[in-house]
Amino acid sequence: MSGARNNAWAVTSIILLYAAAANTFLARFAGTCTQGDAERLFGIFPSGILFLIALICMIKGNVNRVFIFAIFPFIPFLVWLIWFSAQLSFGIFVLGYSACEVLEGSPPPYPMSGSETLFAVSWPAIYLGVLLGLLALWSRFRKMT
Repeated sequence: MSGARNNAWAVTSIILLYAAAANTFLARFAGTCTQGDAERLFGIFPSGILFLIALICMIKGNVNRVFIFAIFPFIPFLVWLIWFSAQLSFGIFVLGYSACEVLEGSPPPYPMSGSETLFAVSWPAIYLGVLLGLLALWSRFRKMT
């Protein structure tokens, strides 16, 4: 029974990981910046919660080769998310762009949404946390094999 329970944790973690990734994709691309509205970027917070629950399930579950292969397609997506998060933070903090100017690629000039600092901090923080969590799990897996 314990093996089945561990597998259930692993399967749940994979489902949550990909659900969080899909939500993040929608938060980044679904929507427009009509009148400087970058509210779609708030989608990072439900994704962050799903990622956190997925990581907890991964810790409780059985990290094995099948599990590693199941999360492998997520790795390029995670790299892209970290790259986008860095671009978002750089654009907002260094270049002084609004979130919409970063999302849409500058002109026309979009007004500030008022949440730029929150976006510029939360996006990279959440994805670096996910990366660190996956690296910790990878380290645990390497010790088990």
